[in-house]
Amino acid sequence: MRSLRLLVVTLPMLALAHAACTTDDDPLPSGEGGGVYIAPKGGAAGAGGKAAAGTTGAGAAGASGGATAGAGGTAGASGTAGASGAAGASGTAGASGAAGAGGTAGAGGASGGGAGASGGGTAGVGGAGAAGTSGGGAAGAGGLVLTGTPENKATALAHLTVKCADTVDAAFYDAATPPSPWAASNRGDLVRCAYDRLVTKEEINSHFVDNMLPNPNVQVGAHKIRVVYWTERDPGTPVLTSGSLYLPELNVAASPPLLVIGHGTVGLADKCAPSKEDPGGYQQDWRSETYSLVGHGWPAIVPDFPGLGTPGITSWMLATDEGHAMLDGTRLARKISGSYFSSKNLLVGHSNGAHAALAAQSYASSYGAGGTIDGVLVYAGYWLNNGAWGALLTAIGGVFATDGTMSFGMMYTYGHLAAYEGEAAAMDAFSKTAGGAGGGAPTGMDRWNAAKTFLDNSCWLEMLAPATGPSSFGVKKGGDLFTTEYQTDVGNCGLSDAPASCASPLAAKWHARWAADRPDPDPSIPIVWWQGAKDITIQPNRARCGVDRLKALGGDVTVCGDPEGTHQTILSSQTPWVRDYLAHRLLGAPAPTACTDGVLEKVTCFVPPPNPLTSGSP
Repeated sequence: MRSLRLLVVTLPMLALAHAACTTDDDPLPSGEGGGVYIAPKGGAAGAGGKAAAGTTGAGAAGASGGATAGAGGTAGASGTAGASGAAGASGTAGASGAAGAGGTAGAGGASGGGAGASGGGTAGVGGAGAAGTSGGGAAGAGGLVLTGTPENKATALAHLTVKCADTVDAAFYDAATPPSPWAASNRGDLVRCAYDRLVTKEEINSHFVDNMLPNPNVQVGAHKIRVVYWTERDPGTPVLTSGSLYLPELNVAASPPLLVIGHGTVGLADKCAPSKEDPGGYQQDWRSETYSLVGHGWPAIVPDFPGLGTPGITSWMLATDEGHAMLDGTRLARKISGSYFSSKNLLVGHSNGAHAALAAQSYASSYGAGGTIDGVLVYAGYWLNNGAWGALLTAIGGVFATDGTMSFGMMYTYGHLAAYEGEAAAMDAFSKTAGGAGGGAPTGMDRWNAAKTFLDNSCWLEMLAPATGPSSFGVKKGGDLFTTEYQTDVGNCGLSDAPASCASPLAAKWHARWAADRPDPDPSIPIVWWQGAKDITIQPNRARCGVDRLKALGGDVTVCGDPEGTHQTILSSQTPWVRDYLAHRLLGAPAPTACTDGVLEKVTCFVPPPNPLTSGSP
């Protein structure tokens, strides 16, 4: 029974499942914020944000009278400061902080004379308020003040050396003919470019307030530009990907560095592509990840990844596709902007996007980039043995299958078969004669066809829901869809990783693919991993497996823990520290106050599937 007990925890949580996810318009359910934002250490609630009484941390609560700051924190007018903090009528300073006229400073931070001019502005740890901002103004990146005249569409586009005048329509994502002969120098070549819109500061802040997420109180909006560009799967195999380039109204530097942001799981359908922002897609997490940074002056490119929006089947979790798309995003940005960007880049990723960022980190020295890769920032990363999706197909794994985990297993297999063996083979793992499940569910070819329709047309929330997920067409476990050979050969190999279990040609093939999706880290590029203790999607004991693997193979990993963090809140609860870290790595600013773990150090890696710590293993 021990293996059963392990799987009940492991398999449902292996996924990048946003198990507590909501739509963009719904608040987090109870247990994931519950309608009241409990400000984590270093977080800040701005005007309109909600802070619960007795919250802890060095951050400051903005003008939402009655908010409470924890030890060392500060509160605006009508607020109450905890130990070491003092509340004043027009502005207060926490321990070591000094407040300017009407402003509020967090521990160790100082606000300038014009910062938070109406008493709602807050400075994060070590941060300085943006000069001249009104209530709700927030700390500049790394203590930097964003000043100047916000750029309009014309001035933003003037940074580009190409005419970005394509029309955003259905044809924007269409197929294109790659350069011939194809060469490595074509990586990152632009195919199409279109100005989308200005994502205003108000829209960004509303995203966090409406979803009851930690509000990073951004300073500026950002111009969104859609792009389609070439990347490379294997040497000599070009594939299209799309994405969004965000140019903030004000930047952290005259020649700013570039962030490359990897998004979490959204589904496989073209409508799920983050750049499309389709109402049927899942937007919440990638917006939090992106907006908390571009809204503080950090330009970023957010690849959709090959096949997501562009032609072809999306290769979910394929390290080469995701990692190369990230690296070629750095090439694209510089090819279309001349000397505007500095030579520095930093890779950011959440959940499955962390897998993309870590894959890109591994490939950077061999595959190359536009400029240098100066660090990696991971939130709640997926860096686990993808043999999990094989283990799910066994009788043991089937006992604990859910719509979410079955969706992951189907996506992984479907996308990898298409990438490795051609799109005609993408459905080869699925039986055309499957029966069972009962309840009038389709069988045989009807179920096979339903599975393909589901994979090609569903986004993440549809995949999770029983009414629209795999169980809606009779797939409740591996045996309801996958062939017998996949259930036995691939399943047993994923469950144990023992040589005897992986000896068949089919098992050996998938074992090699799992290994390729977890390449060795580059010890020269530092990694920061932020993990929330209350993450029920990638639980700490699962995240620990990924960190153990990176460190065992020489990775330079710093683990930071948020004791109140969830899979969603971690994306903005630590924005002040993250901005300071970015400024340190990319602008030469002083290093931020050292973060503490307090989360992963308290747990051990929970298996199965196995977590081998040797190079070349899954």
